[in-house]
Amino acid sequence: MYNGMMGPGRGVGMGMGAIYRQRQTLSYLQEGKPDVRRTVRRLWSVVTPYRWKFIVGTLLLLGGVALGLIPPLLIRQIIDKAIPSRNMSLVVLLGVGMIFFPVLSALLGLVQNYISVLVAQSMIADLREQLYKHIQSLGIDFFTWTRGGEIQSRFLNDAAALQSVLTQSFLGTLSNLITILGALVIMATINWQLALVAALVLPTFAYPVLHFGKRTYTATEQTQKALGRLSTLLEETLNLSGVLVIKTFGTEKHELRRFQNENQQVRQTQVVQALIGQWAAVVLQGLAAIGPACLYVYGAYLVISHAIPLGTVVAFAAYLAQLYRPASSLAGANTTILGGLALFDRLFQVLDIEPTVKPAKNPKPLPATSTNGMAFENVKFHYSDGPDVLHDVSFVAPVGQL
Repeated sequence: MYNGMMGPGRGVGMGMGAIYRQRQTLSYLQEGKPDVRRTVRRLWSVVTPYRWKFIVGTLLLLGGVALGLIPPLLIRQIIDKAIPSRNMSLVVLLGVGMIFFPVLSALLGLVQNYISVLVAQSMIADLREQLYKHIQSLGIDFFTWTRGGEIQSRFLNDAAALQSVLTQSFLGTLSNLITILGALVIMATINWQLALVAALVLPTFAYPVLHFGKRTYTATEQTQKALGRLSTLLEETLNLSGVLVIKTFGTEKHELRRFQNENQQVRQTQVVQALIGQWAAVVLQGLAAIGPACLYVYGAYLVISHAIPLGTVVAFAAYLAQLYRPASSLAGANTTILGGLALFDRLFQVLDIEPTVKPAKNPKPLPATSTNGMAFENVKFHYSDGPDVLHDVSFVAPVGQL
């Protein structure tokens, strides 16, 4: 007989009413105040295994941005030097350069995008594997009181939504920052007065970041919660056991009302999330119109006063597009990144759940075979935090018998 007998113990059970208990609030996933800094630190630990690929992608990004900043300088040379000197060979050479550098920049961007997608998908796959391993380590009580659809939602909806955040927003933000810095340096080198006029509008782009960022974080989190509740309802009601319970108790109309309510919640949260993004885009578009107007007015004054040549103003107009477009994208990416951090936070909430029953550090190995069976002595049993339903139960389970 196995002498590592089951002594006084307590267990967690799952009866026929589990399908209704699963509808309770997901108490294991506590929704507290989001800690953005902590989420970012944990996210970096996920990126670390792919840091070299990330560095290569960043270098390709730098090269692509640098090449993209060259064409406005060539335009300036065509207007201020090649055309006045009637040097057609120089015009052709500069025109070829205006084709060559953007094409080379696009090719570097293609390779960089491939690396970005590879790293993003690898990170998401790692997170899914961590989630799966961790959930397998949790006790039966977690699955008794946790809704299955909520777990599936975090596996599928949250992880899938992270792809665009990782592949577009993070490296896109880095690209925009480098482009803005490079454009400002070149503009200041050409003419600091015009560069100052162009830069004066940039601080106003911080308004959408501050105003819409937290709203987007909250809206994204609410949307994913609503999707999780809807997935849970479908998982509970559209399977054999769920259908049997519904038809047995005749609750078809009640379940339909539940579905309609959760479906409307998903619709409302997604509408709010989309509207926040649209309002941010409207504000950014209005801000981006101020800079060109100021530049052309002041630039025209300097040209008329013979302070600068016309080519400089044209080049500045081209750089202004490269300055404000990244600034607008940067402000818009902030809302997307915060939404992505909300998704990461939801995944980390699952990884933070500790098993109620932890394996022993030095467990005693069970014998490979037993001739007498297993003995249970003075076993107690209860459901979660409920009262004991079994008291001091003792019995022997012989080998090969139930």
